[in-house]
Amino acid sequence: MKVGNGQLCRFWIDNWSPFGQMTVYLGEEGPRQVGITSNAKLSDLWRLDSWHLPPARSEKQLNFQIYLSSMQLSSVEDAYEWWIDNKAKNRHNIGSIYSTIIDHHPSVTWSGVVWYSGGIPKHKFLTWLFVLNRCPTRDKMRSWGLQVDPLCLLCASANETRDHLLFECSYSWEIWTRISRCCSHQPQGTWTETLEYLCSLQGSGISKKLLLISWQATIYSIWVERNHRLHRNTAKSTTMIINQIARLVGTELQAFVITTHLYPLRFFNFGFREQLRSRSEFLRDENL
Repeated sequence: MKVGNGQLCRFWIDNWSPFGQMTVYLGEEGPRQVGITSNAKLSDLWRLDSWHLPPARSEKQLNFQIYLSSMQLSSVEDAYEWWIDNKAKNRHNIGSIYSTIIDHHPSVTWSGVVWYSGGIPKHKFLTWLFVLNRCPTRDKMRSWGLQVDPLCLLCASANETRDHLLFECSYSWEIWTRISRCCSHQPQGTWTETLEYLCSLQGSGISKKLLLISWQATIYSIWVERNHRLHRNTAKSTTMIINQIARLVGTELQAFVITTHLYPLRFFNFGFREQLRSRSEFLRDENL
């Protein structure tokens, strides 16, 4: 706080000194030990152009009294100040305060393909977990000491890891190959290559958005199918999963068209001849 006449500045609560709040600096027993009431203002301690303070009984009390004796009240009103980036400001906004108090970490190259504008939130969250390799795949469960079968639940031909599941597994690779090619992109063979390829895409047009939505929907659908096989003992063919992804992506693209008022005739093609013609039409799959 910028101290002026001291009539607004509260002695115990406001940050008027370099020691911070007096309630923290001197403790909860401060008002009783110092002899200054809990609701006192700085102006209450200033009389006849001088400070009237009780005798100091500790080093901390002496420190704040020495600092206070270097100050003089004036006729100017007190004013609250915001210190942001070591600069005093009379006004503030939440964004600047938030950016000041949060921990700053180096930006990552993949943030744009995970947290892009639009898309399905739960798909983004799951993709983020996979990028960080935090999903409970079987290799992780075994590393935690759990006695589980290490084989992939989708192909049963290799141990289940993040990289195998996406997309070294023959089951997931067949799905991703079909989906990516229908988005007019060539699928990459490994998780790392896929992520690097997506990060290398330039621009933010509908083609890139379509690929990212489809990629995240594929990850989500494969993980759900894996969990259904584990917990429900049910299984779907790759064709059924592809159709499921088509519905997810189609619905999301319909919402995109409604909000952006864009009506491209053929920017989404899973081989089912979907077309967007008006707001009232959803992307339809003739084979579903």
